[in-house]
Amino acid sequence: MSNFEITLFFIAFGHIMAGSIYNKYRIRKLLNYISVFRGTLLDENDFSTLLDKYTSFLAPMQLFPGRKGYPALYSNEEFAEFCHNGKLLIGYIYFVSFSCIVAAMW
Repeated sequence: MSNFEITLFFIAFGHIMAGSIYNKYRIRKLLNYISVFRGTLLDENDFSTLLDKYTSFLAPMQLFPGRKGYPALYSNEEFAEFCHNGKLLIGYIYFVSFSCIVAAMW
């Protein structure tokens, strides 16, 4: 392995670790928003659906609630900004990690 491949490995590893830490933070923050909006922007059915979705085993694979499915959530600017910034950050992490892995294998 060359120094270049080792550097790419460490960059990818660092981004994957940062992504897993951010994912844990993102889920906690989403659960906080969901509990705060219970009864105001979310009815009990939507609340229980989202709670089940983000507390399940596959919660890290769920990104954010859909804008079409839960438009009331996105009426809150702080939540909408959190989702927008989160999507950008996750996209960046996936892009850099995937690029480093492909470049190292090339």
